[in-house]
Amino acid sequence: MTDLKRRYTDHLEQSSDHDLLIRLHTKMDSVCKTLKEKNDSINHTIEILNKNCLHQREVCDTVLEKKLPGATFWKLVSILIVVLSILFTTAITNRVDVTKNTSVILQNTKQLDKNTAVLETVRGK
Repeated sequence: MTDLKRRYTDHLEQSSDHDLLIRLHTKMDSVCKTLKEKNDSINHTIEILNKNCLHQREVCDTVLEKKLPGATFWKLVSILIVVLSILFTTAITNRVDVTKNTSVILQNTKQLDKNTAVLETVRGK
Protein backbone atom coordinates (compact mmCIF):
# COMPACT_ATOMS: atom_id res chain seq x y z
CA MET A 1 0.00 0.00 0.00
CA THR A 2 2.87 2.29 -0.40
CA ASP A 3 2.59 5.08 -2.87
CA LEU A 4 5.71 5.11 -4.96
CA LYS A 5 5.25 8.76 -5.90
CA ARG A 6 5.42 9.82 -2.25
CA ARG A 7 8.39 11.95 -1.27
CA TYR A 8 11.14 10.69 0.93
CA THR A 9 10.53 12.38 4.32
CA ASP A 10 12.34 12.60 7.63
CA HIS A 11 15.17 10.45 6.43
CA LEU A 12 12.96 7.43 6.83
CA GLU A 13 12.46 4.78 4.34
CA GLN A 14 9.20 4.66 2.57
CA SER A 15 6.52 3.75 5.07
CA SER A 16 2.89 3.05 4.90
CA ASP A 17 0.36 5.85 5.17
CA HIS A 18 -0.69 4.64 8.58
CA ASP A 19 2.85 4.84 9.97
CA LEU A 20 3.35 8.30 8.52
CA LEU A 21 0.07 9.50 10.01
CA ILE A 22 1.05 8.15 13.43
CA ARG A 23 4.42 9.93 13.26
CA LEU A 24 2.74 13.11 12.07
CA HIS A 25 0.20 12.90 14.88
CA THR A 26 2.99 12.43 17.44
CA LYS A 27 4.88 15.44 16.11
CA MET A 28 1.71 17.55 16.00
CA ASP A 29 0.88 16.53 19.56
CA SER A 30 4.37 17.55 20.66
CA VAL A 31 4.08 20.88 18.86
CA CYS A 32 0.66 21.52 20.41
CA LYS A 33 2.00 20.80 23.91
CA THR A 34 4.94 23.14 23.32
CA LEU A 35 2.60 25.86 22.04
CA LYS A 36 0.35 25.41 25.08
CA GLU A 37 3.33 25.73 27.43
CA LYS A 38 4.52 28.85 25.60
CA ASN A 39 1.01 30.31 25.68
CA ASP A 40 0.73 29.64 29.44
CA SER A 41 4.14 31.21 29.98
CA ILE A 42 3.15 34.28 27.95
CA ASN A 43 -0.15 34.60 29.84
CA HIS A 44 1.70 34.38 33.17
CA THR A 45 4.16 37.05 32.02
CA ILE A 46 1.27 39.27 30.87
CA GLU A 47 -0.38 38.93 34.29
CA ILE A 48 2.86 39.91 36.05
CA LEU A 49 3.36 42.89 33.73
CA ASN A 50 -0.25 43.94 34.21
CA LYS A 51 0.16 43.88 38.01
CA ASN A 52 3.40 45.88 37.73
CA CYS A 53 1.77 48.42 35.42
CA LEU A 54 -1.21 48.84 37.75
CA HIS A 55 1.12 49.35 40.71
CA GLN A 56 3.19 51.92 38.81
CA ARG A 57 0.01 53.72 37.76
CA GLU A 58 -1.15 53.90 41.38
CA VAL A 59 2.24 55.30 42.39
CA CYS A 60 2.10 57.89 39.59
CA ASP A 61 -1.45 58.88 40.52
CA THR A 62 -0.51 59.41 44.17
CA VAL A 63 2.53 61.48 43.17
CA LEU A 64 0.44 63.59 40.80
CA GLU A 65 -2.18 64.14 43.49
CA LYS A 66 0.50 65.43 45.87
CA LYS A 67 1.84 67.94 43.36
CA LEU A 68 0.24 71.35 43.07
CA PRO A 69 -1.54 72.02 39.81
CA GLY A 70 0.09 74.67 37.64
CA ALA A 71 -2.68 77.23 38.10
CA THR A 72 -2.54 76.92 41.89
CA PHE A 73 1.23 77.33 41.86
CA TRP A 74 1.06 80.53 39.82
CA LYS A 75 -1.75 81.90 42.00
CA LEU A 76 0.39 81.33 45.08
CA VAL A 77 3.38 82.99 43.40
CA SER A 78 1.29 86.02 42.42
CA ILE A 79 -0.12 86.33 45.96
CA LEU A 80 3.42 86.15 47.33
CA ILE A 81 4.56 88.87 44.93
CA VAL A 82 1.64 91.11 45.93
CA VAL A 83 2.35 90.61 49.64
CA LEU A 84 6.06 91.34 49.18
CA SER A 85 5.35 94.45 47.12
CA ILE A 86 2.94 95.73 49.81
CA LEU A 87 5.55 95.12 52.50
CA PHE A 88 8.22 96.88 50.44
CA THR A 89 5.95 99.86 49.76
CA THR A 90 5.01 100.08 53.44
CA ALA A 91 8.66 99.97 54.47
CA ILE A 92 9.57 102.78 52.05
CA THR A 93 6.59 104.90 53.19
CA ASN A 94 7.53 104.37 56.84
CA ARG A 95 11.13 105.35 56.13
CA VAL A 96 10.00 108.58 54.44
CA ASP A 97 7.67 109.34 57.37
CA VAL A 98 10.45 108.67 59.88
CA THR A 99 12.78 111.00 57.97
CA LYS A 100 10.13 113.76 57.90
CA ASN A 101 9.34 113.27 61.58
CA THR A 102 13.04 113.39 62.43
CA SER A 103 13.43 116.73 60.67
CA VAL A 104 10.29 118.09 62.40
CA ILE A 105 11.63 116.92 65.78
CA LEU A 106 14.96 118.63 65.09
CA GLN A 107 13.18 121.87 64.14
CA ASN A 108 11.01 121.64 67.26
CA THR A 109 14.07 121.03 69.39
CA LYS A 110 15.75 124.15 67.97
CA GLN A 111 12.57 126.15 68.54
CA LEU A 112 12.34 124.85 72.14
CA ASP A 113 15.96 125.84 72.73
CA LYS A 114 15.19 129.35 71.44
CA ASN A 115 12.03 129.55 73.54
CA THR A 116 13.95 128.39 76.61
CA ALA A 117 16.59 131.06 76.01
CA VAL A 118 13.88 133.72 75.64
CA LEU A 119 12.17 132.54 78.84
CA GLU A 120 15.42 132.69 80.74
CA THR A 121 16.07 136.22 79.52
CA VAL A 122 12.52 137.25 80.49
CA ARG A 123 12.93 135.74 83.97
CA GLY A 124 16.30 137.31 84.38
CA LYS A 125 14.96 140.83 83.95
